[in-house]
Amino acid sequence: MDTRYFLSSITNVECFVYAVQKQWEIKNQLHWCLDVIFEEGRLQGS
Repeated sequence: MDTRYFLSSITNVECFVYAVQKQWEIKNQLHWCLDVIFEEGRLQGS
C-alpha cells in the first residue's frame, strides 16, 4: 500500500476527492486519445 500526501487549501474532504477524481478522469482521457487515436503505444513498441 502506498501513502500519498497532498498540500492544499481545500478544507472540505468531499471537494478534495471530487477535484482529484476529475484530474484523473482528464488524465485518463488524454492517455486514451494518445493510445487509440495517435497509436502512441504502437509507436513506442508497446
